[in-house]
Formats: sequence, C-alpha cells, structure tokens
Amino acid sequence: MYAMHAAERTTLVDSAPEAPEAPVIPLRPRGESLATITRCAQTVLRELGAGLEPLFYARALSLQLQMTGQHFEREAWIDFRFRGSSLGRRRVDFLFEDLAIELVSGPRIEAEDVHRMRTIIHSAGLATGMLLCFASEPLQLRLVRSRTVSAAR
Repeated sequence: MYAMHAAERTTLVDSAPEAPEAPVIPLRPRGESLATITRCAQTVLRELGAGLEPLFYARALSLQLQMTGQHFEREAWIDFRFRGSSLGRRRVDFLFEDLAIELVSGPRIEAEDVHRMRTIIHSAGLATGMLLCFASEPLQLRLVRSRTVSAAR
C-alpha cells in the first residue's frame, strides 16, 4: 500500500464539474511507476515551494525523475489528425510509455485542463494522463482516462 506523510499529502481537485463522459481515475496510485512519479512531484513542491512558473517545476521534476531511473520523454510532440489529415502538433510536458503528464499553470486543476488532457492522451494512443498543479500546497494531482485509445501513436 502507498503511504504518505502528512506533509506529502496530495489532493484530488474536484472544484470543476465533470461531464458524464469524463471518467476520472480515483487517486490511488497503481503500480510503482505512478507512485514514484507522485513522490517525485511531491519532493519538487516541498523543495521549491508553491507558486513558481510551471517551467521551473517541469525542469526540477525532470531531474528528480532521472535520478529514480524513470524512462520518459520531456516536451514530446503529439500529432493531431482528423480523418487521416494532419492538423498539427502539440507538445506534452512529459511522455512515458503509457502515461502523459501536463503541468497546469492556473491556481487549480479545472475542467478544461481535464478535457485537454483527455484529447492529448486520445491522440497519443494512451489510456491515462496525469495533471499536476504546483500552485499551492499540498500538490494537486488528477489522473484522467481516455474514453478510447486510438490504434496509432
């Protein structure tokens, strides 16, 4: 079981209403990889404090994840397609084999952040995405599941 000290608590933000077709995974880290990512994010917030620009947290999180041996791509490009035609590309903050992570720049994770993540993970052919918000303590984290996973990545 994954245990946290009181100072390392992570909050699941429910301030934004969810559409019925917007499944959100409960905040129970599954697998050592997800637990490691969560611990790394908590370490970054604890050491840097809250309220900086997301770029600083992304850089620090990248360093922390590298120290744990996690394999990921930083600022990975995701292709967006419509009916076989390319619409363009967008970067995602972190891309793991089976998980995309985006850092939220606002004061909290909003419904639009969840919808954007769902679109990103769908386009990337992933089942799960993670939103992290370092704007306040404790760390705000939300796991988002894609409605469907596309065949191509």
